[in-house]
Amino acid sequence: MNTYTDSSSQENQESDFNIREQVEKYLIHWKWFAVAVFATLLLAFLYLRYATPLYSASTTILVKDDKKGGLSTELSALSDLGGLGGAKSNVDNEIEILKSRTLVENTVEKLKLNVAYVMQGRVKSAELYTASPIDFIYLPNKEIVENNNSETFTVTSVSAATFKLAYLEKELGVFKYNTIIDTKVGKISVTKTIFAAEKDNQEFEIECIYSPVAKITAAFKNKLVVSSLSKTSSVVSLSVVDAVPARAEDFLNTLVALYNQNAIEDKNLVAEKTSDFISQRLEFITNELTDVEKDVEGFKNQNSLTDIESETKLFLENASDYEKQKIETEIQMNVVASMVQFLNSSKPDDLIPTNLLSSGANSEAGSLIGEYNKMVIERNRIAAGATPENPVVQNADKRINALKANIAQSLSRMQSSLSIKKRNLDREGAAIGGRKSQVPRLEREFRIIDRQQKVKEALYLYLLQKREETALTLAATEQSAKVIDSGLSSDIPVSPKKMIVYLGALMAGLLIPFALIYVADLLNTKIKNRGDIEKRLNIPFLGDVPRSESHEE
Repeated sequence: MNTYTDSSSQENQESDFNIREQVEKYLIHWKWFAVAVFATLLLAFLYLRYATPLYSASTTILVKDDKKGGLSTELSALSDLGGLGGAKSNVDNEIEILKSRTLVENTVEKLKLNVAYVMQGRVKSAELYTASPIDFIYLPNKEIVENNNSETFTVTSVSAATFKLAYLEKELGVFKYNTIIDTKVGKISVTKTIFAAEKDNQEFEIECIYSPVAKITAAFKNKLVVSSLSKTSSVVSLSVVDAVPARAEDFLNTLVALYNQNAIEDKNLVAEKTSDFISQRLEFITNELTDVEKDVEGFKNQNSLTDIESETKLFLENASDYEKQKIETEIQMNVVASMVQFLNSSKPDDLIPTNLLSSGANSEAGSLIGEYNKMVIERNRIAAGATPENPVVQNADKRINALKANIAQSLSRMQSSLSIKKRNLDREGAAIGGRKSQVPRLEREFRIIDRQQKVKEALYLYLLQKREETALTLAATEQSAKVIDSGLSSDIPVSPKKMIVYLGALMAGLLIPFALIYVADLLNTKIKNRGDIEKRLNIPFLGDVPRSESHEE
């Protein structure tokens, strides 16, 4: 019976579910919903009013990539000069370099982002960044560095030349600007900036928050997002989210500038090392080349040479002329000896040959022989018609004999002259022979020295060319990244988003009273009306007794 009753009650409960009744259960508490929505929207407004908005800044660069194309093609016209190729790069490697801790740390140090300037307001504080009227320089001591904690100093203006310094809400004293202050936590110096003129007649209190560079570097490294826009291009996007838009833009622009500077320095380091090596080698080769040239000079002076090749050719020509003269002299000596022998054995009526002596021979003997032959012809003509005892014939014979003696003396003198000439030629021939035997040795020795000179000259010219190529490399060093769009921050903050905050507040304002009403109704076990009995029990209902709140009814 109980089982039937429970099951019947459950069926009645499911079948009697009334949406209108459920809605009215919540609408009766509409004031709760209105108050909750107003409260959550008010809290959302106050949150948006005093929360620190975060802005996103981004920049786009074209990275040199040998696979996908990029800056490397712009200097391809100079690649034949050598030294401009450099190491190959790709987008993935360059992205990792852009995200590297070292590069981010250098950017933080360059912009001095580890020192924040905060102007305290009544409700909300504002970070001044570059608009700070002071520049806070802090050199922490060893203990502070080891603790790796942030330190907060308060600088309050006292006059145009002095300020009050406090550390951990403890006043350290009043000091002058541009002086070094020794404290227990380190050395401090405060200088005025160009914005100080705007606040000369105004008092200001600025909190200078010094943070370790490593901590700020880690924060910016986590906020930095570097990604490639597509797989087929070498365009890379860099973005960072920060509370100060100008700081985010400066961070991205400085990061790209330092990235290019480091890439150029790496390439120039190789070129500079190469240039130094070439300069050292040039100095060494110059000294060696000078020594070799001095050796050439000494060799030529020692052997009385100017141009060994030309002089060897001239020497061989002179040797050939000597041989000709020697042969001609010997021929002439033989001819003269033959003529002397012929002259001694000739008869009065014999003629002496006149064409045996060369044109360069003794002209006296030639003229005497010519005159002698004329007298012999005349004597033979007279003797043909007279007897040998003819006085005319005898007189001709005497004159012929006298002229014959003169010819013999002339030929004798010619023989003596030719003998002297032959001895001179023999002496000169001995000298030429000795000189001729030295030519191969001189040529071999000179070729050794000349080869060294040519090698040194070729190496010297090669190093000069490479030095110019290296200088061109230093002057025409290409950047690894070309800025397409410089750093620019958005005008609308990326966090908090107003629409999302208000929508969340509205949802919270509706859900909170709804949840309260639902839980209260779920925990309520009292019977309020006739429907509560009919829903849960399957028994006859006789009636209900009304209850009045007043005694008059």
